[in-house]
Amino acid sequence: MLLLDVSSLSVTYPGAVKPVVKDFDLKVREGEFVGLMGSSGSGKATIIRSIFGNLPAGTSVEGTILFSGTPMGAHRWWRDISLVPQSSMSSLNPSFRIGTTIEETCKANNVDFSHRRICELLDVVELAPNVAEQFPHELSGGMRQRVCIALALACNPRMVVLDEATTGLDVLVEAHIVAPLDRLRKHLGLSAILVSHDPRIMSALVDSVVSLEEGQ
Repeated sequence: MLLLDVSSLSVTYPGAVKPVVKDFDLKVREGEFVGLMGSSGSGKATIIRSIFGNLPAGTSVEGTILFSGTPMGAHRWWRDISLVPQSSMSSLNPSFRIGTTIEETCKANNVDFSHRRICELLDVVELAPNVAEQFPHELSGGMRQRVCIALALACNPRMVVLDEATTGLDVLVEAHIVAPLDRLRKHLGLSAILVSHDPRIMSALVDSVVSLEEGQ
């Protein structure tokens, strides 16, 4: 089943002479992991922002973005597709314990939560229950990134977008991130877009790779 269908996407920022993304197509099926590769400035970030409807006011957007056959603007997509950002430290509230952050995320999205649910989410990403009592600065970069994945999974999404989620992490830490995602795909049919320039991650996890150069 086709889950995400990006067709003929062109994006031009206000005041720009030419589009930063032009006639771009991307299709992701249920249970499929698709890699999005490209150098800095190739348009990867703009594509992700377009999918999430997070573009500056006045931006010209042409083409269509459908999720389960429904235009993204009309779809209750926030519960069905979630983002794992690159910078885990800036994504986590330094004043909140990890458990509180997960709880607040569930509340904001009207999702049932409990201590058991928090522990289950941490277990999915191979983190111990006591991590719920810790603050972000007490965790390593790899642990914080896994917390961000747990947050992304809190609403039981059908698709996760990982935006350079393993950048700067060593191979062993990468394995701790890749393994839970692969299990979720096999057992729950999770779909994902992995934005990365790391061929190791691509070869280990994705079914296909879309290469981007100068927005195409």
